[in-house]
Amino acid sequence: MTAWTSSTAEVHELHQLEGTEVTGTVRVKVLARTPHQLVLEVVMEQGARSAPHAHPCDSAGVVIEGRARAVVGGEVVEVGPGDGFHHPQGVEHHVEALSRCRFIEIKAPPVEPW
Repeated sequence: MTAWTSSTAEVHELHQLEGTEVTGTVRVKVLARTPHQLVLEVVMEQGARSAPHAHPCDSAGVVIEGRARAVVGGEVVEVGPGDGFHHPQGVEHHVEALSRCRFIEIKAPPVEPW
């Protein structure tokens, strides 16, 4: 078993994802990195947004606080606390924070898109 603490996790402020622009303040904290997955805490300030992009990995997560609008493969959905999301490998998506939001995201395999 391996354990980690959030207080010592590396934090990245994102300005791009997969070579596309990120607008506003988006911070990613790497909670865990294994050979098979990456576990992230993502905080987006209100109005922050990513441009349409796709990842060479599968991503899934759950919103802890706040609200966001996500477009995944052309489908638009609003998510809030307790709601989940899935971005399949290679499927174009983007997210906009409707309020300050925080979510946990798992990427498999462990791809760092920043």
